[in-house]
Amino acid sequence: MARRNGFRHKGAFTAATGMSQESSLQSDATARAKAPMRIADPNDDTAVRPQHPSKPRTRKRPVVIAVALGLIAVAGYWVYDRLTHVNVSDARIAADMISLSARVPGWITKIHAQEGERVSPAQIIASIDHRQAQLLLNEAESDIARLSSELERIAAEKELRSAQIDARVRHERAALEARHALKRANLAELDRATAEWNRAGSLFKKGVIPRDVWERTRNTHQQAQQAVLMSKAEVLAAEAALQETEVGYRELDIFQDRIVTKRHEIEEARMRREGLALALTDHDVTSPISGVIDEIFVDPGEYVRRGQRLLVLHNPDAVWVKANIKETDVRYLKIGTPAAITVDAYPGEQFLGRITRIGNAATSQFALLPNPNPSGNFTKITQRLEVRIDLPQRQGRLKPGMMVEVEIDI
Repeated sequence: MARRNGFRHKGAFTAATGMSQESSLQSDATARAKAPMRIADPNDDTAVRPQHPSKPRTRKRPVVIAVALGLIAVAGYWVYDRLTHVNVSDARIAADMISLSARVPGWITKIHAQEGERVSPAQIIASIDHRQAQLLLNEAESDIARLSSELERIAAEKELRSAQIDARVRHERAALEARHALKRANLAELDRATAEWNRAGSLFKKGVIPRDVWERTRNTHQQAQQAVLMSKAEVLAAEAALQETEVGYRELDIFQDRIVTKRHEIEEARMRREGLALALTDHDVTSPISGVIDEIFVDPGEYVRRGQRLLVLHNPDAVWVKANIKETDVRYLKIGTPAAITVDAYPGEQFLGRITRIGNAATSQFALLPNPNPSGNFTKITQRLEVRIDLPQRQGRLKPGMMVEVEIDI
């Protein structure tokens, strides 16, 4: 009980002490409030100056202003660039991609080059089995040799026949001349015999010569007449023989026709041989340009058909940029306008080119599925025209299909 009462007295003392302290603090605050305020004198070091709480300075305001100014500058440059330049971000490097196909069917025997290899014009890239074509070519050459031999034989026969006919004609003409000479001699003899017979008849009538003399003169005259008739017949026969011999020259015309026909056959055989020789060369697929092989689609041992694609190549020195320009920007372009080109593969490096062609039709005109808009619902879309920009190659680094960005100063 005594201990519990002790605790009570201790708590009461503590409470009384706290209350006395609180009342003391309140009295001091009241006294300071009632005391007159003293104005601090700047020359008085003993004066107490009132203490004001200091406001913290912010350091973020210059950073925000700098960022805002930077954004404004970037936006201004972007607007200026769009107003003074035509920009295309989806352009590509282009080149003439040449696809080589098989002209003849057959088995691939050898591939002479690899993908990425540089080839020169007329260089053999692939070979197709040519054994059958070689046999056909040899057969055509044999036909030409046979026909040429036949032509020579016909020409020789013509020459021989012509010589024979010439000899016979000369013989017949000589015989005809002989018959004419004999005819002239017989005519002269007939004239002499006629004159002799007429003179003998006159003398016989006068009785100067006997009858037997007159009869001999008459017989001589008659024989001369017969001789003349025979001479005329022989002349006619000789002329007929000469004409018959000269008909042999028509046989030479037949020989000449055979020669012409044989020459045509030889020419046809030569043309056939040239075609087979061309087909033989077609078994070797050669490069038409100086370029680089991009891709080969066949392997040795494969059978290819006529027209089947074998490989693709292009000339790396002849590349350009193909850009699709908005129709609203085409009015600022003309042939020869310079263009700045940046390649995505080489950031920070700029290429310079010039416009060499502006498309004559929008790219939509070449779409596989054109939209004729039959329903009447129309949504206007800005069309694009293809523009070609030529630029020099740099150590073969510009490859067809590379993405580039084009900037054209207007």
